[in-house]
Amino acid sequence: MKLDEKAYVNYMFDFVKRVCTDIGPRPGTSESEFKAGQMVKKEYDRFCDDVKVEPFTCRPGGFLGILSVIPVLQILAVVFYLWFTWASVLLTILALLCYVLEMNHLREFADPLFRKGTSANVYGGIKAKGKAKATVIIGAHHDSPVEFPIPIRWRAKSTRFITVIIITIGLVFVVYLAKIIGEYFSLFYLNWMVLGFRLFDFLIVVPIIGAILTVALRLGLKSSTQTLGANDNLSGVAVTLGVAEYFSKNRAKNTDVLVISHGCEECMRGSKRFVDRHWKELEKKNTYTINFDTAGVGRFTIVSEEKIYTTKHSQEICKMLQDSAAKLHLKYPVKIEPFTMGGTDSAFYSKKGLKATSVIGLAKDGFPVVWHNREDTPERLSKDNLYSMLRLAVQFVADVDQLVQEEKRQY
Repeated sequence: MKLDEKAYVNYMFDFVKRVCTDIGPRPGTSESEFKAGQMVKKEYDRFCDDVKVEPFTCRPGGFLGILSVIPVLQILAVVFYLWFTWASVLLTILALLCYVLEMNHLREFADPLFRKGTSANVYGGIKAKGKAKATVIIGAHHDSPVEFPIPIRWRAKSTRFITVIIITIGLVFVVYLAKIIGEYFSLFYLNWMVLGFRLFDFLIVVPIIGAILTVALRLGLKSSTQTLGANDNLSGVAVTLGVAEYFSKNRAKNTDVLVISHGCEECMRGSKRFVDRHWKELEKKNTYTINFDTAGVGRFTIVSEEKIYTTKHSQEICKMLQDSAAKLHLKYPVKIEPFTMGGTDSAFYSKKGLKATSVIGLAKDGFPVVWHNREDTPERLSKDNLYSMLRLAVQFVADVDQLVQEEKRQY
């Protein structure tokens, strides 16, 4: 495996810089995201046998939009507490459903409340020299995120804040049920009068705290500040370009290579639309999927699980990728670990039972070095990381190709 380091790194870095300079931030379904997708297509056209642009519709505000919906539901629940507690219970259940279905299971539950837009996935294939026995997908996404103030300040500790809110909402639910039960059975201790109020009237403090925390989460987690997204995730897109160039010149023997740049990853819709449309076909083709995400700076980590999205990745592919990394003799060992803050495009591939994982770049505290941050500029990228990501992707394809050749000989 011979790679001209300088030529590939300059090509990948220049692409990132060009997108950031000529286009800038690229929110999902925006005109700028469309232009970025066209730039990716133009590069894929140079190297791939066949390039496709698949438009899809989605409601990009739906995913993170629940951060605005949930506080409204909780405030309304507090208002109804003293007069119609059953309404408070129903509103709290609805808030929990919004979080669980939208965030944990990516179900588009609250999406009808938000505007519809059009995005697109861009992908290209490079056929094997001989009969293909496997397909390797190397993916990323070309949209860019908004800034997240709380994670920037608290980094890995941000998950604790979310955990506190979830526990508090659970306590709020208990308070509502306790009030209903107390009133129904006329439990005397809940009807004690203190300063002219019944005891359970004072329990409204808990729902108020819950509502305040959800408002704080909305204000602190999602801002209106757009970022350039050089690391998140033009760095990954650049790797797909490098992979496309390499395998256009050095085709695998029995492995097709597919490079893809997803649209609307920040609302987790692009990869979902692609997988929903193609998963049966991919399953038949013995597909291995690696998405590179925010790996342009930091230590490479292979993602075994995306906890927020309740998704576990294939242990087989994680171990294969780790073995491929070991052959490169990087400056540090590449670990297999769960990702607790955020998620990647591989989530949908794994949810459909396909073999998939992601490579992300983490700091020593286990949090991405540059993520949802206005400082996510080309200057923050490590050219060594770009080159190492490319080497890892190429090595993995070579290892899969070797594996299918060995299996072929056994038969």
